[in-house]
Amino acid sequence: MTIDDVNVLWNEITRDQLKHLSYEQLLPDSAIAQKFGISVSKVRYKRKKFNLSAKTVCIEKFADENSEIYREINKQAKEWFTDAENLDSTARAIAGYVFRNNGVTENFHAKYKIPDEDMKMLNICIVNRIAGLLKYAASEDWNKLRKVLAYCNMFTTGWNPAEPDTEEFEKIYALEMEKVSRNL
Repeated sequence: MTIDDVNVLWNEITRDQLKHLSYEQLLPDSAIAQKFGISVSKVRYKRKKFNLSAKTVCIEKFADENSEIYREINKQAKEWFTDAENLDSTARAIAGYVFRNNGVTENFHAKYKIPDEDMKMLNICIVNRIAGLLKYAASEDWNKLRKVLAYCNMFTTGWNPAEPDTEEFEKIYALEMEKVSRNL
């Protein structure tokens, strides 16, 4: 194989291939340059073009649900989520996400002039109910949860089927991942 053939291969190298050489085979730019018979500056240029910095690769591994790092972070998040010490803040956050911060509730509150005291009472009731569910989830009392929720489901038979709404959730997650990226 001539140097020209290698350069053609270098010119055709994909982002994933270069990522593999740099971050899985752990080859320094000089070794990659030598392997392809090109200058180190060409390797650096291509890594910049492909946005392949150590920071970017770290963030990708952090966000890749199939990576070992993600699985470990996810395991730690589950432990945090089911820790009784975090029950209060988690219940409040879920209530805010599900009930208060959705636009519909605030519009309803304003349109029908629901007094702030009544809204506060609703908030407290919702947070406490969510905290109760989280308590049983944290203790892994799945049978009790299933039975109680099956009973409660009897009162919702006329409701529309659930349509998982994850659009705002994904936007919030993306914003949080951007914060992580900026702080690395």
